[in-house]
Amino acid sequence: MSYHGRLLASAALLLALAGHAHAQEIYGWIEPVGLPGAGLRLMAKLDTGADTSSLDASAIRRVRRGDKRLVKFRVRDPQTEEMIDLEREYVRSARIVRHSGNHQIRHVVNIEICLGETRRVVEVNLIDRSNFAYPFLLGRAALAGIALVDPSVTETSEPDCEEDADEEVAS
Repeated sequence: MSYHGRLLASAALLLALAGHAHAQEIYGWIEPVGLPGAGLRLMAKLDTGADTSSLDASAIRRVRRGDKRLVKFRVRDPQTEEMIDLEREYVRSARIVRHSGNHQIRHVVNIEICLGETRRVVEVNLIDRSNFAYPFLLGRAALAGIALVDPSVTETSEPDCEEDADEEVAS
């Protein structure tokens, strides 16, 4: 049996022992992720050491439209280098503790992502990640129940995020 086969069999056994009834895919630590609502494809670091997800964004500001609380922000399209204006409903503010011991307050929004064949809405905090190699970091909360991460591989899938997909969005 190949390494990948052994890993998959071990993961399946662990899931069965843990009582999980749904399948999880194996992904590498770096994967392309689609943002179907924005028409973007970004490279993401799948980080099981981080609980929350972060997206590289600029010009981040909260706004009100009627009784809706929104966050407006800009994301760079890596294919065109064009800045894309996005707007999502404000979920909350998160206090993020940094390795230095300092903390930041970040706006959190829900964003639909596509990882492989799985579409899911995840909470994402917005921050300038321009100094990082990858614009998107997917943490444990976003990966829970859908992904196992093999740190020895990268780019094992392509996001299947057709805009008119009929399949249900996982939550």
